[in-house]
Amino acid sequence: MSRRSSRRQQAVKPAIPPNIERGLASLVDGNEILVASMLSIKTSKKDDDDSDDDDKAAKRSALVTALAECMTMNHLSAEALLSRFFTASVLSAYCITVLGVSGKGNEATLAARIGKKWSRPDFVATTAGNNTTAEIDKKKETNENVQTTKIAEPPRGKRRSPSTDAKIKTAKKRRSNGSA
Repeated sequence: MSRRSSRRQQAVKPAIPPNIERGLASLVDGNEILVASMLSIKTSKKDDDDSDDDDKAAKRSALVTALAECMTMNHLSAEALLSRFFTASVLSAYCITVLGVSGKGNEATLAARIGKKWSRPDFVATTAGNNTTAEIDKKKETNENVQTTKIAEPPRGKRRSPSTDAKIKTAKKRRSNGSA
């Protein structure tokens, strides 16, 4: 008989750094249905509403593990996983609400921004995730108002260049010579 059957190795949990795992967990939090449908894992919305916190935590953990397995199976970095499988709108919302950084850019840019935050060994999702969309919109409005007032104000104490003064004088002379 063959001894190969006794040499089988147990399935090993994917070796992902804990900071990346925390990042994946913070991304999955709030996007459970999207991630589950993307990975073809069955979870019904009714179960999510009625289940207790322990069940939700177990489901999130299973989704994080599935994403980690996807990363290791396809030899993807965290950035590659994000840019390949998530849309820009999801990544943008995550950047703004959880990380508190700019949400502008395409999938690759946003994935790089998120990957940079996740690569820090001490990564923990910030409290920016506690902001509501109304608070985020209010912050955007105040930032836009500040920028428009700065742009709308004319620069003080700035004079015209001598070449501009010369052009204005020659134009006035031409007008006065033409009408006389």
